[in-house]
Amino acid sequence: MSKECPVCRLISPDIAERCDCGYDFATHRIAASYANPNDREIIAERGMTVAQVGTRNIKLGLGAVVAGLVWATVVAGVGPGRVLRGLGWPAGVMIGGASVALRGLGQYRRGKRLETTGPFL
Repeated sequence: MSKECPVCRLISPDIAERCDCGYDFATHRIAASYANPNDREIIAERGMTVAQVGTRNIKLGLGAVVAGLVWATVVAGVGPGRVLRGLGWPAGVMIGGASVALRGLGQYRRGKRLETTGPFL
């Protein structure tokens, strides 16, 4: 039987103690990755639970959405001729932020489910 990582969804062998992304199956926390221990994103997540990583991603995503809205408001206030042409970048920031926030929501839910039921139920 194999294990599915709740963080990255990678399938690992049954004897694996840690996923390549750094998720430790025993402690339910993200530790150093055996695959790439110097990856900055993995270093930032060491010691965090899956729910904590999800909460961080929700905050980052919503911050990007708000920044995109402010940016769009500033661009829209420049003048009527530039409104549609100048909204591409802010719209991209808002879409990207929304996708990060949704990913974080999924991570948060998986993390809370792990805390109550365990990784294999």
